[in-house]
Amino acid sequence: MTLPVEQYFVLDPKQIAHLGGNRFVLTVPRINLLSVWLEVVAEVTVTTYPPDTASGRPPRVVLQADNCRISGSDLVENMALDQRFAMRFVTELTWSTSGGGEGAGAAAVAPTGEIRATSKLDVWSEVVPPFQLLPREVLVGSCNGVLHGLVGSLLPLFVRMLAADYQRWAADPAYRADRATRSQPITV
Repeated sequence: MTLPVEQYFVLDPKQIAHLGGNRFVLTVPRINLLSVWLEVVAEVTVTTYPPDTASGRPPRVVLQADNCRISGSDLVENMALDQRFAMRFVTELTWSTSGGGEGAGAAAVAPTGEIRATSKLDVWSEVVPPFQLLPREVLVGSCNGVLHGLVGSLLPLFVRMLAADYQRWAADPAYRADRATRSQPITV
């Protein structure tokens, strides 16, 4: 959690590109609804925070969307959805340790831990024809269901990929060396 952002390694270059510094571009997998599709691209700023011993807060990494864009099929483009919506998300990753470090012989027991992630997603959008014919509660409920499902599937996948990459990085000196030579920002 305390690794400088500039040393981050892109786990999936099809979905994440490093712009340099603490900025990344995240491409959400294409969403298909019958013959209509859309893609969301977000510029994400990553900020690391050291542990706060006064409050007991662990080190953390915060990802925040700075700019989001929608593109898609002809219908999506014709409705100009990109100009009719705004999205903000903030995800916080923390490391929680447990086990080890207590009792007799504890030095031989390695502590275990887990990456915890919390997310907040806010979306604002104009209601475009023909959706204005639906009751607002139906639209909000439908959109919340889709977004909850998307975040609910993508965030755990991201955290699993991150944990697996860290385990390999921690145990394999050749992998660490290779990553150090390949961790160059992509200029877009």
